[in-house]
Amino acid sequence: MVVESRYPSTELIECPYPHFDWAREESPIYFDEATQMYVVYRHEDIMFVLSHPEVFPHQPVHDNGIMFGDVPLISSVGAPEHTAMRRLAFEPLKPGRLKSYEPLIAEISDSLIDAFVAQGSVEFVEQFAIPLPARVICRLMDFPEQGPDFQLIVDSLSMKSADRPGTSDVGIGFDRGAKRTGIHDFIRDALERRQNDPGDDILTQILQTQIERDGSLNLPLLMTICTELAAGGVITTAQMMVNALMLLLQYPEQMAKVRADHKLIPWVLEESLRLESPVQSEPRISVADATVGGMKVPAGSTLLLVLGSGNRDPERFTEPERFDVDRPRAQIKAHLGFGYGMHFCLGAPLARLEGTIGFQRLFDRLGEIRLEPDTNDFVHIASTHFRALRSLHINFDTP
Repeated sequence: MVVESRYPSTELIECPYPHFDWAREESPIYFDEATQMYVVYRHEDIMFVLSHPEVFPHQPVHDNGIMFGDVPLISSVGAPEHTAMRRLAFEPLKPGRLKSYEPLIAEISDSLIDAFVAQGSVEFVEQFAIPLPARVICRLMDFPEQGPDFQLIVDSLSMKSADRPGTSDVGIGFDRGAKRTGIHDFIRDALERRQNDPGDDILTQILQTQIERDGSLNLPLLMTICTELAAGGVITTAQMMVNALMLLLQYPEQMAKVRADHKLIPWVLEESLRLESPVQSEPRISVADATVGGMKVPAGSTLLLVLGSGNRDPERFTEPERFDVDRPRAQIKAHLGFGYGMHFCLGAPLARLEGTIGFQRLFDRLGEIRLEPDTNDFVHIASTHFRALRSLHINFDTP
């Protein structure tokens, strides 16, 4: 068991939690010479950083395969650029629009279940968790939901793109080779078609809003925003659902409660976001001298906020290692699974809606769900930034 190994490290991918427990007690913030970052483990200290965007406004800007040209990701810039980009991307995610997506999410959930319900078994990651959010975002953007273009989106912008053996990614964590897969060409062609032939989709809406706001088309800006929106619309939701189902299967008494009362499903998702955070860490840059957790941090420093550790901090969460859908709501809501503050996950409302409806349809249509006894190895993707199982094989009673 690795305890004192420094984070991030590929040694900690499978089980980082003993190290997090040790670090919160013995070295809650330290300067790592290898990465030249201040690594922050405690919930209180992480919240301090995220609550002061005037001092820690954004992430480092680096080419991770999503940004196009010199246009950074929404998560990599501070105000006012962040605000302007976020407003464009948030247009299709406003509460009124989200409500209208519910029938679509249910329809796609049922079509995926139709493909395996009679078999009594399924590999949950590839056959439900990834294709559900991928098909939803494709429908909303009027992209193909099958064939090579759909596979391009899945391969470039799902958790597959972060599964790179031998790496120790600490940034956004998407495939830095995404440009080589053709995803930018695909997004650019789609935007150019929408400019000449507008449709009834969110790509058209974002494009028209940007032109109306700025007076002319800014293709690099739109390509970066729409690629980030598509990626965020797939990867976080898929990981959240896989982690949530794994926890429910590990805690059968919790599964029984939720199956008896579907109103608990949103709390399952929130508690899983706390206990098995899909995004384990986020970097921030300080623009002024500061003190974090008693340590002086000079201006220009990079801090790595270990959200996965903060979400298991016993100073904030009672029995933090326990999965409990009845945990006090104020505690559950304090999780950092979607971040906090100015850079709170843009796609969180859609992810929560997809997860809630997806599990509702699964519980309505599948009988008792069990782990498949022989095929699961419970290996996680090769990323220190994201946390997700590569596969999850389940059995269930057929209707």
